[in-house]
Amino acid sequence: MAARLLSDADTMSALTLRLEVPFESEQHAQIAYNSLRVDREPSRATTRRQLSVAADRLVAHLEAPDARSLRTAANALLDLVVLVCRTLERFGAERHAAV
Repeated sequence: MAARLLSDADTMSALTLRLEVPFESEQHAQIAYNSLRVDREPSRATTRRQLSVAADRLVAHLEAPDARSLRTAANALLDLVVLVCRTLERFGAERHAAV
């Protein structure tokens, strides 16, 4: 998993985090994307989240006005990614197709 913290002057000093989470296959990355994209940030949240898939990786871009908000959003996203990974391990697409 790769993570970079950047300061972006063009967005009023917002902090940006890019996470790339590798999966076993592009299909697993797409399953993770489809599972996580429906979970929107609360309307009161100051953090913006954008998800995409690049080959076998789930790519997340988080942007927040301060480090605390960015950390909270990143932790929440990673908790969900862990849940998706555990679900894929337990009920993976290949196992489900074989049944």
